[in-house]
Amino acid sequence: MRDLEGKKALNHNLQIFVNKCLRAICGIYYPEKISNTDLYARTGQQLIANNIGKRKWSWIGHTLRKSPEDITRQALSLEPRAAKSRDGPLSLGNHLFVMKQLNRAISFQRAGGFSKESNEIQMFR
Repeated sequence: MRDLEGKKALNHNLQIFVNKCLRAICGIYYPEKISNTDLYARTGQQLIANNIGKRKWSWIGHTLRKSPEDITRQALSLEPRAAKSRDGPLSLGNHLFVMKQLNRAISFQRAGGFSKESNEIQMFR
């Protein structure tokens, strides 16, 4: 549960930073008010969480196209060892976000079977 709250807070803080940068680049300062949706339409940007998700999926697609002997491809199917922290429950390591299928209901083995033009993979983007 703490991971989800931390992820939401991180996405929120990143989005605030991006919005501030976009406003500075566009020259929008205090007296002029503009909504975030108008700002995104004016700059052609998307939410940072969507952008991060697309980049993660492109990395997974790149990794799945590698040979089965490649270490990065093998790392996708590894089961991390559990490690007990001093004051908390078992931790499964930093790359647990990859094993959670990027908050999607799809496994990497199933994703590896999709072709690039497949309709099934399009619904997860």
